[in-house]
Amino acid sequence: MRTLRFTGTSLLVVIVVAALVAGFFWGVDTSRPPTAAVDDRIDYSVFVVEEATLGRTISGIATIEWPTESDIDVPIDGRVTKMPVDDGVIDDGDILLHVDGVPVVVIAGATPAFRDLRRGVAGDDVAQLQRYLASIGFDLTVDGEYGRETERAVRDWNAVRGIGKIADLPLGWIVFVEPLPTRVQPSDDLRLGAVLPQPAVSTIRDTPRIAIPLLPAAASEVEVGDEVVIGDGIRSSVTSGPRTQPDGGLTIEVDASPFSCGTTRTCIVTDVVRTEPAEIVLLPEVTGPAVPELALGADAQGDTHVVMADGSRRAVTVRASADGLALVDGIDAGETVRVPTP
Repeated sequence: MRTLRFTGTSLLVVIVVAALVAGFFWGVDTSRPPTAAVDDRIDYSVFVVEEATLGRTISGIATIEWPTESDIDVPIDGRVTKMPVDDGVIDDGDILLHVDGVPVVVIAGATPAFRDLRRGVAGDDVAQLQRYLASIGFDLTVDGEYGRETERAVRDWNAVRGIGKIADLPLGWIVFVEPLPTRVQPSDDLRLGAVLPQPAVSTIRDTPRIAIPLLPAAASEVEVGDEVVIGDGIRSSVTSGPRTQPDGGLTIEVDASPFSCGTTRTCIVTDVVRTEPAEIVLLPEVTGPAVPELALGADAQGDTHVVMADGSRRAVTVRASADGLALVDGIDAGETVRVPTP
């Protein structure tokens, strides 16, 4: 066995060298890790950067429903001889429908029709009738009393509308509705030639309610304010949701103002409930240079970069990502980057 011996001089040299090495490390700032060099031993492929358009949507079916607000009864027996107005909007003085050939007229008023109107009766219903007759040119006082003036005006009005010189109004010849104008929907049982059902028609809201049912996974991605494209391109937005329905399903609510008809006669509601295809826009479409998400890296400070084909690093800013691709600023289409092999 060979024994190593240190002389005094050699031991001193060892101590001096050890001290120098220790001093070197004590002088180095080890609080920040050194910048990692690109490891050429990692397998990679080369990707040519291309312009791409990214976007993400969820498809669904929107249910558009105009809720009923109130029912309109026409208190008269008989068969329907003419159906309601085609455009679904009624206003002061409009004919709602015909029963046994008699036109039923809509008049503005909060008090419903409940009796025959003839000489000697008084009340709010009489005043409502008087206001309408005065508005179309008849000379009478609006006092709520069915007197001689009102009787004369009713006789002349009935004659003008082809009923004959009848000085009273039997129950069912007029209906009082408020507010006017308003949009109406016929009863499902209202048909030409059928016995008049009650209610005959219902008023519906000017603006519908729109809901889109979604599966839980999809609903969790939707946020209030996300754009929604319905039908042939009508644009709206998510207003609330997701909400749990009685059947356990989830729905989101959509702003329905783009579908509001108001009382415009050119806007016809043919179905009070209908469905339309809908697209919920989670990521609006954006276009720019795209790289695979696998090509992105981050340094110790969290800054994003890509490794170019020659091994150099290039700082980039991610604008959007979807389907495994990322749109970035800081690189141009046609350049090449390294993509590590998974």
